[in-house]
Amino acid sequence: MSAFTPASLVDSYDIRSVHDLYRDELPVVERHAPVAQLDVAGLVGAQIPPIETGAGVAPRWWFVAEEGSELFQVQENFVANNWRRQKVQPGAKVNYPGFDYLQNAMRRRVETLRTYHAAHSEGLVEPVACELLYDNVIPLRFGDGPDLRVSDVLSEYDRAEPDRKLLGLQLNWIEKIDGLADDEKAILQIEIAIVAIMVDGSETPMPVVRILFRAGAMRSTWADTFTFFEVAHTHIRHRLMVLTTEEAHFRWLPK
Repeated sequence: MSAFTPASLVDSYDIRSVHDLYRDELPVVERHAPVAQLDVAGLVGAQIPPIETGAGVAPRWWFVAEEGSELFQVQENFVANNWRRQKVQPGAKVNYPGFDYLQNAMRRRVETLRTYHAAHSEGLVEPVACELLYDNVIPLRFGDGPDLRVSDVLSEYDRAEPDRKLLGLQLNWIEKIDGLADDEKAILQIEIAIVAIMVDGSETPMPVVRILFRAGAMRSTWADTFTFFEVAHTHIRHRLMVLTTEEAHFRWLPK
């Protein structure tokens, strides 16, 4: 979950002071290229003004938990809270903390920035746009069993020759988000593809169905941003269950 602001949230040239706010829970620091724009929010009209600085373009910083799965990203006009799976192994259980935990973590970290700004006689700048992203990977091979077909995983996928093994697939569309009015400037982009990923302990790539959800919106307050995350999460979860089969649910979703 991420948000852009029209003015500086943090001083990227004094990143040590910013990291000190999160160092106890996120001790690792990584330096990355800055994010110029959100993926979907721009399609509904969000304009992200550049931060003007004589020091050049500031980087984006990742504050990462020791185990590597949880991270908080900051740059001058951008923040994001992420969870990522570290290892890919068919059938391996992963302790995914869930949406509520991750949104509460995002709220807490934004409030930490608010307290930091208040201590310096400044108010926390409000956002202009936000996004919620889910990147789901469903294996077509589980353990030593036979490979699944795409039609075994995707509920609305149909071919004249369903047993033919595909080497690739690409679907991409944009839709409205349930629970939001047409004038609320919010959309969901869905991408479905067959890709190959490397699996721990194997030299052979594993075929997977990748389902990517990007919900974006224009929002002008932090309260409205978090409300959007909740509405988008509910819609995305419903769409995931509709787009995938009972077979996929049985094999892939947590029991």
